[in-house]
Amino acid sequence: MGCDRAEFPCDHHGETVARRTENATLGGSVARSLLIHLLGILLFSALGSVLSKRVGVGAAIGAFTGAGVAALVILVVRIVILRPPSQDASCSIDIGEKHAFGGFVVSDPYDGPGEYVRAQLHVHTENSPNGKWSLEEAIAHYRRLGYSFLAVTDHGRVTVREATNYDGLLVIPGEENTIEYPFWPLGQHIMRLFVSSHVSCGRAQERIDSCALEGGIVCIPHPSWPGNLGTGRWTEGHLRAIDGYKLIEVRNLHSDEGLDESIWHAVLVDRMPENPVWAVAVDDARCAEESGMGWIEVKVTDISSEALKEALVAGRFYATTGPRCRFGVRGGSIYARVDRPCLIRFVNRDAVIVHEIDRATEATYTPCFDDGFVRVVVKDTDGKRGWSQPFAILPCPSVKQTQ
Repeated sequence: MGCDRAEFPCDHHGETVARRTENATLGGSVARSLLIHLLGILLFSALGSVLSKRVGVGAAIGAFTGAGVAALVILVVRIVILRPPSQDASCSIDIGEKHAFGGFVVSDPYDGPGEYVRAQLHVHTENSPNGKWSLEEAIAHYRRLGYSFLAVTDHGRVTVREATNYDGLLVIPGEENTIEYPFWPLGQHIMRLFVSSHVSCGRAQERIDSCALEGGIVCIPHPSWPGNLGTGRWTEGHLRAIDGYKLIEVRNLHSDEGLDESIWHAVLVDRMPENPVWAVAVDDARCAEESGMGWIEVKVTDISSEALKEALVAGRFYATTGPRCRFGVRGGSIYARVDRPCLIRFVNRDAVIVHEIDRATEATYTPCFDDGFVRVVVKDTDGKRGWSQPFAILPCPSVKQTQ
């Protein structure tokens, strides 16, 4: 893929540090060029004046001739000797699911094959405390709602032992696991997806590791949940101290949406770009009345456990409480399209809203390298929201330039 050295404008409110740096560099180059030309002209003018006196030509004419010779010599030197590399030089690199622009690449988690389908990753049955419906009732309900994937995650129990297809709805195993602190039933929770057995001991990292050994995926549920006498809350410090989780909830019935999103953003700042953590929205439903509140639209090649797992690890999905969205990279810009008029915001690593547009169904933003990463948040007139995964802004690899 080519890595064109074109300049892309930044759509920030006011001039960005990146743009000011570019302008300063350009200004410095111009100043140096003018200084070189001026010194050369003065030198050749003086030389021409001296020579003119010796050959009997007027000093003014000699100086003028010297200046002309100076300009010609400097022009030849700049073109022939000091010519910079071609601005059309390209990078002969293979960057996979990344798009190269102006000296940096934008990593696009959505750049892959598949079709979008609906998935619910957090549901309880009567096997959980306060669960009000049976497994069969939950499955039938989510199938009527048009879901393709459903994770049954009862507390401290794996109700579904293996992935099973129920007339087009693939039900996958999982559990919501309590990390006892200071004693059961107090403590934080983790979601263990794609596992076939319950784990009842060990600290948070040990339980995450055991899930990975089973080929599972760990999700951090309701990070700001104040339950369990306050012991259920995940702080930024807690999340910084553990590793190996791939997902985090930004919408849950029992948690604060705004706080959860801010915790997710802090996690991204710590872990991007090497170890991104993807955002999910869930129901955490115990009955039909609590369903259809939050879910993910996941891009998969088929309805299988393997396809879902691959998409979750790669971040090929978005979280939503209503808006249907499409996110990606096109023509040097990150784009967002929605199925209804929304406030569309682009947020960078520093939590700065670098671009926003209201009551729109499409928006684009051309990133700067200093953005670090960019994620998109949309909100419709009813307050329903959608969250993209982060687009990492990475330096273009240093490669051999070709003319």
